[in-house]
Amino acid sequence: MSDAVRTALEVFRNDYFSLFSDGTLGISDGVGYISSLTEEEIQQLYVALKQLYETSGKGGAMEKRFSATAVIGLYTGYLLSSFSEMHEAAEQLMGHPIFTHEFADRSLVNNMKKKLLSLFPEIIEAEELVAGCNERNYEEKALAITEHWPNGFILRRGGETRKEDPISSAERIFSECKTREKKQ
Repeated sequence: MSDAVRTALEVFRNDYFSLFSDGTLGISDGVGYISSLTEEEIQQLYVALKQLYETSGKGGAMEKRFSATAVIGLYTGYLLSSFSEMHEAAEQLMGHPIFTHEFADRSLVNNMKKKLLSLFPEIIEAEELVAGCNERNYEEKALAITEHWPNGFILRRGGETRKEDPISSAERIFSECKTREKKQ
């Protein structure tokens, strides 16, 4: 990783930016003023960010290793890892942001399951390993998954794009849930 990319990553870990009339960029942590970048540094930052974007698959690592419990959680629907790791794995798999409510979208969940099965045919074995999973034995099931796939899974960043904005997906998903409730 180049120094310029390291600088870009460090700068963007901060919270607030201000562009001043003299062409400098002010950086703040939300509590107080921290530093500024000159116009030349801003140009270097732009080049570094562009390089990072172009080499990382539109904003994320092209390939990333995830724990078996996170990936198996996506496949089976059982949360066996932290939600944040499972969520990150889902976004990596699909290649776009997924909002929390979208995990209730059956078509998205089925699409992720199909993708995982095509990438890792052996993942079908997970169904047997998590059979009967509940709040009393999920840790035991998670351990069995980890022992079965100790190296986890490497997910390549997906290339799909969002089909709708988060508000539209929420309206659709909540409507579908209400329709299912009425049928029961």
